[in-house]
Amino acid sequence: MDFHDFLMRNRGAVRIGLQLVAAIVGIEFLIMAVMEFGGFSQNSIWTGVVDALLLGWLSSMLIYAWVVRPLKSARDQNSLFNSVVSNLSVGVVVTAPQDGELRITAVNQAFSHITGYAPEEVIGRHPRFMQGDDTGQPALQKTKNAIQHGDAVRALVRNYRKDGTPFWNNLHLSPVRNVKGEVVNWVGLIEDVTEQEGLRTRSDLLQRAVEQGDESVCVFDAQGIIEAVNPSYCHAVGVADESELVGKSSWLWWDDTDPATEEAMTSVELGIAWHGRHRRKRKDGLSYTSLSSISPVRDVHGVMRFSAVHRDISEMNEMEAQLLQAQKMEAVGTLAGGIAHDFNNMLAGMLGNLYLVQRDMQDNPEALKRLKRVEKQGYQAADVIRQLLTFARSGVMEKKDFDLRPFLKEIIKFARPAIPENIELVFDIENITMPVSGDPGRIQQAILNLLTNARHAVEAKFTGEPRSGGRITLCAGVCGKRPGCRGECHMRGVVDKVPEACVRIDVEDNGIGMDEATRGRIFDPYFTTKETGRGTGLGLPMVQGCVEFHGGCIEVESIQGEGTLFRCWLPLLAVAVAQPVEGDSRFDVQIEKGDGELILVADDNSDAREALREMLEGSGFRVVCAADGEEARQQFFAHQKQLHAAFLDIVMPRCSGTVVAQYISEVRSDLPIVLMTGYDLRDTLASKEFMVQGNIEVLVKPWNLLLVNETLGKIRSHYANAGRLKS
Repeated sequence: MDFHDFLMRNRGAVRIGLQLVAAIVGIEFLIMAVMEFGGFSQNSIWTGVVDALLLGWLSSMLIYAWVVRPLKSARDQNSLFNSVVSNLSVGVVVTAPQDGELRITAVNQAFSHITGYAPEEVIGRHPRFMQGDDTGQPALQKTKNAIQHGDAVRALVRNYRKDGTPFWNNLHLSPVRNVKGEVVNWVGLIEDVTEQEGLRTRSDLLQRAVEQGDESVCVFDAQGIIEAVNPSYCHAVGVADESELVGKSSWLWWDDTDPATEEAMTSVELGIAWHGRHRRKRKDGLSYTSLSSISPVRDVHGVMRFSAVHRDISEMNEMEAQLLQAQKMEAVGTLAGGIAHDFNNMLAGMLGNLYLVQRDMQDNPEALKRLKRVEKQGYQAADVIRQLLTFARSGVMEKKDFDLRPFLKEIIKFARPAIPENIELVFDIENITMPVSGDPGRIQQAILNLLTNARHAVEAKFTGEPRSGGRITLCAGVCGKRPGCRGECHMRGVVDKVPEACVRIDVEDNGIGMDEATRGRIFDPYFTTKETGRGTGLGLPMVQGCVEFHGGCIEVESIQGEGTLFRCWLPLLAVAVAQPVEGDSRFDVQIEKGDGELILVADDNSDAREALREMLEGSGFRVVCAADGEEARQQFFAHQKQLHAAFLDIVMPRCSGTVVAQYISEVRSDLPIVLMTGYDLRDTLASKEFMVQGNIEVLVKPWNLLLVNETLGKIRSHYANAGRLKS
């Protein structure tokens, strides 16, 4: 260090020293002047003593005033400063450049409390040790740039304590400069704001959740004036942003015709919470159903406000209505199945006994004629039950080959009572076989849906007119080749796959018709133009799904105010389908004769059981009977070696027919089993593994002799092939 640098670093002390020398010289000059003019002898010893005392005393006063007192004051201030720094709640760390980088020269107690490091553990170290491995923080680059430029900086840094736990450090870093303006030290204030940062993060997360959530949130004061809303609220009411809402009444968006609105307003006036369903309005005037919750909220000053959370549940209401409708349909289907089961059991007994009566009255033609009419009506009743079974069997696929022409005639009988008499119902079915392959139940339901839609369209046009002029037409015929589609096809790529030979089914009405927009949406699920409670919006999608399932095509043509035409094409089978046996009676055949074969008949319906027993015994079979499943097991156990077949009703008390059949199959797998059912309410047949065996047959009640003969023929063939038939 040269002399100039020494003077520059200690210029304050040099200045005070020069001032003292100058003052002492001045005092000495003043004393000498006073003595000279006062006549004191300059050579007197006493004069020298007085001069020395005066000079010493005055110099001491100057030294005390200019040196001692400032140093004492500085010492007190330094002590106070050290005490303040030591007792600060924020950490203080002082660094100085050494060997080209900053080194810690001093820390206070708060630093040790926050970081867990003792002063002796950090003195001489670079502060970077508190960063751990987390060196990629943007805030660290910010502080580095500030140090390079000698600027003060404030940054939120994630540091680590001695035990490795992280904490958020609100760092204030300031430079200390010398007289030349050079940075000689850095002073850092370390503030642990982990708790505040956690609160801020949670508050920010909550704010984002409200802003980005699907639920509409609105905050309003006790008078209902909106103070804040989230974007979902703006979207729900149909406005661009909150500027259209803030400062206006929140009650403007409540439907004032809904009683719930008054309830909510009353709750706000009382300062209590409210929640419930109500109608809300949009900017375009439309309304929707909302599930809302209003809660009172007090701010930090105790001022009450209200937070309202709304959710549009219009779609949920529709789904609830659809679910309710589906539950009703399921209940009706279950009821139909139960009715069908009971009626078929009764019809089985009635028609079986009717057969026995006819057999005993062959010599009375007039009585036989009347009995045949009764028999015909019995089978008509069975056909009605079969329609109920088709309805109850929703979702069960039964694809088979059948002739569509007599099938459509049956649909006509079923649909006619549902069409009001003032609506003309016209049928034009080509007199030719129409063999198709499919699920008769689904095809029937599809055609009935089209007829029901046609009826509603006609009724809507001719409401209140006794002689309406309404007309519904059902036409069906075979096409040599598929005609070109004249209307919009809704098959979405299936049209070209329809075979050349088709059955075409047209359902046409002269009702209200449809505009183009409605026609474009009729096959959308849940779309309906009917009033609430009359339509679910599922009928036409079901029709389209049915036609597509069978490899066909559906088209629609409609003119608003004039009517609608639905046209369906179904693939035609290349092979002929056997025509149903027609005649005055299905009992115009005789039961195949037996030769003493023993048959087990188990049925809890005594009339059906006894009728089948007499029919079999009258034809040469031997029969053992059981009134329930447990008795059937006992009878099988008693006669298992002699039995040639078992006729088992599926639904019986104590033990079901399927359980008995499984038991028999395990003991005698070769024994033919005939399962009889009025209706399989629990789909038990489809779930039984033993049904894959070749000796299991199903006989649906009420029996006709064709089916009984076919079943008995299979039983006799089974034993003939096995060489075990008794003679």
